[in-house]
Amino acid sequence: KDVIYSRRPAMPGQQKMSYNGLEIAFSPYSEQWRDVRKFCTLELFTQKRAQMSVRPVREQEVYRMIDGLEEAASASKEVDVHRCFSDFGSSVITRVAFGKRYDEGGKFHRLLSDVEALYANFFVSDYFPMFGWIDKLTGMMARLDRTFIELDMFYQELIDEHLKPDRPASTTDDVIDVLLKNKSSASFALTMNHVKAILMVIIM
Repeated sequence: KDVIYSRRPAMPGQQKMSYNGLEIAFSPYSEQWRDVRKFCTLELFTQKRAQMSVRPVREQEVYRMIDGLEEAASASKEVDVHRCFSDFGSSVITRVAFGKRYDEGGKFHRLLSDVEALYANFFVSDYFPMFGWIDKLTGMMARLDRTFIELDMFYQELIDEHLKPDRPASTTDDVIDVLLKNKSSASFALTMNHVKAILMVIIM
């Protein structure tokens, strides 16, 4: 019974964005899900990695945020606290995942907003699969496909950057580095779609 209740519903939007459930958030309970969870637990979400890779980034971004607040205070400028902390969280996540920061207003944040809007919107097929054709009429499926293609291209660009032989060496590995370096040693067939799906979970 536990296995039955732990299964996740296969909703079209979630399945599309997760490359048909290749990660651990939206994938149904299965041997593949257990393999991916085990890999992420042993390679990505370890205490050693949190201390060596995540903590320095978090501390640097805290100092950067404080400097920005001090600068605004000295100039008697109003501060949007929500945006301040949102930028802080976004910077930490993107630096840990991709190895670089993305400023507000760029392509990454636009794609992120599109994905959040899609998850918040109502898909008829999520509740009445036999009426999924309505999502096509309303343009929801076309919007989903368009956003997925853009995200896939974005992920691929990041992966290609990390695979360049002349890429500057870094003292710490980001998530993409870890995934690519351990791709052949995983206990299952870790594909590029797995890498992209895991990145999706991390940024979302």
